[in-house]
Amino acid sequence: MLLAVALDPDEALNIRRTALTSLDQVGAPPEARGRLDSLRAALGRKGALFRAPGTKPEQQLRAPPRAPRSPGAPPAPRAFDLCRMEAGLPARGAPASVAPADPNISHTEFITCVEDRLCGPDEATYRLTMSICCRPYGAERPWFCAPRTPP
Repeated sequence: MLLAVALDPDEALNIRRTALTSLDQVGAPPEARGRLDSLRAALGRKGALFRAPGTKPEQQLRAPPRAPRSPGAPPAPRAFDLCRMEAGLPARGAPASVAPADPNISHTEFITCVEDRLCGPDEATYRLTMSICCRPYGAERPWFCAPRTPP
């Protein structure tokens, strides 16, 4: 049961961490050690990226992002950049054709979702997290939730 919880990508990260701690105490099946080591590494990377030393989580994730790469394009929440970094993907700027952001749009639900899911260690994990965390936007998805089309 603990192994299933620890490896469940839909389980909250704090629950997965607790399951890992419990597995350390009771002993994990030998055949699962590789997957659990990978999970520990992914959780460690997430913690290092999303929790800068001396910074509260809400300050880290909601800090103003880097300047947009396209003039007039709305910036993505910092959680988007951190999620890409966690997956080992390069930064992605807004396309030039994106309209300015509506100042009334809050990305709180997206930020919370990304914070509570693994984005890495690979692109497949990143894509799964983005597909889940972008669902609440519905048809009005921001540019950072749209799949990137090749030029």
